Formats: sequence, structure tokens, C-alpha cells
Amino acid sequence: MTAVQNETDKPKKTSVGSKSIRSVEIGARVLNALMENNGPLPLRDIAEAANLSRSQAHRYLAAYVNTGFVVPDDAVGHYNLGPYALRLGLAAYAQLDISYVARNAIDSLVKDTNLTGIVTIWGSHGPTIIRLTHGRPPVATSFGLGSVLPMLSSTAGHTFLAFLPTAHTEKLVKRELKRMPNAKQFDLQSTREKVRSAGYAQGLGMVIPGLTSISAPILNQDGGAAAVLGLIDRSTNPICKAAVATRKLLATAAEASQDIGYIKKLCEAN
Repeated sequence: MTAVQNETDKPKKTSVGSKSIRSVEIGARVLNALMENNGPLPLRDIAEAANLSRSQAHRYLAAYVNTGFVVPDDAVGHYNLGPYALRLGLAAYAQLDISYVARNAIDSLVKDTNLTGIVTIWGSHGPTIIRLTHGRPPVATSFGLGSVLPMLSSTAGHTFLAFLPTAHTEKLVKRELKRMPNAKQFDLQSTREKVRSAGYAQGLGMVIPGLTSISAPILNQDGGAAAVLGLIDRSTNPICKAAVATRKLLATAAEASQDIGYIKKLCEAN
């Protein structure tokens, strides 16, 4: 293990060209070690995760204990996040604008792929479009801001179906099943499992004939869909078969999920 040797307040240049305080950045690694472990840690594990010597890590922990960011368990020599860390996290979450995170994510995705992107959130009538960013060349669609997409015949709908509690979607699903010509052939459970397993939904001509789409969720801290990112294109260029676009969609959705507090659990990773 290579410990960080310099923990002075010497400023350094960051990627955005502004000066920062080195000791604050190092301290953030200590807090991050506790946050990612999701439970108490001994000093040696914290030091290793933060790439510090034990004496260095102990000094940072002592400062955090004094300010309430960390609480010690003297009986077993472990440390955990404290009440001030909780207050800070709750304050950050209260100020979080999920739609802002989603809009930035889709605009970045459109820039990377040149495909048309949409953001949907769960509204009172179902998946509701709050952002439509045209790619190059633009795709002509009959929907726009405020349009509500069907649950059972859109990739956004399938994504919400898979990543929202059944209680949230049940009423709308029943309503759409009554109007669906081949309702008996639609397998709700299979659709949920397929989308959850893949992490995204894909479809061809589901809402508008001639268009293909893929959608992936932005997950909140409970693992539910806070919003859905989608890419659409002409069916002559089916993006559901384009591995690059799918990878970019999943990576962007995962990053946005982290930005709003989602942490992937060990059982999900396995």
C-alpha cells in the first residue's frame, strides 16, 4: 500500500482550472470509504480504502468525530458515518432536482450518439415526456413535451413497469389491458423480468410505426425509476441492435443514478 505522503494545505490545480485544498480532497476519500462500505469499518480498512497510512487516517477520523461527521465504536474500534453526515445528505437530497440531472444526462447522450433523446417521468397518467432533444438528423414524431406514452406499448412504459412497485403501475396497466386487442398474449411478469435482467427495454414501432427505441431507468436511492432516458431512431437503423448506443445509454443512466443517490447493492451486482 502506498500512503499519501503530503497532507498539507498546498493548493493544486483541478481539471476545471480552479485551486483546491489537498487535505479536503484526502478527507473526502476517508468519508467515501465509510459511505461505500455501508457500515462500520476498522481503522486499517479505512486507511487502505483511502490510500493512507493508519496514523494519517486516524487524524482525519479524529477531526470528523469532533465535527459529528463520524462516530466511533470504542468497544470494537470501528468507525461509522455520524449524524452530521446524515443531515448533510438529507439536505443535499432535498435540494436535488432530478429533472435537471435527467435533462443534462439526455443532452449529453444525444451529443454522444447523434440520436434523438427523450426523458420521461412517472406522472398521474403514466410515463410523461419532460424533455425531447433532437439528434442529427432529427426524427419526426407526433409526441412532444407533456405527451403521455402508453405503459404496455412503449419502451419507457416497460421500463417503469420493471422498475416501479406494482402498486404504482397496476391501475394504469389494468386500464390499458382492457383496451389492448391481444391482452391475453401480453405477459406482464415476463416483460418485467426481461427488462430488469437487461437493465433496459427495447422495441421497434411500439408507439409510432417506423421508429425504434431503447430506454433505461435513472434509479433513486430505493432502486426505483425516478426517470427514464430513451433514444429513438428510424426503424431502418434499429438502435436496439447497436451495441455502442446501448452501452452509452446504460452508462449515462448509471451515472445519473449515482448523482441522485442510488448505490448498487452487492446482491444486485451478483
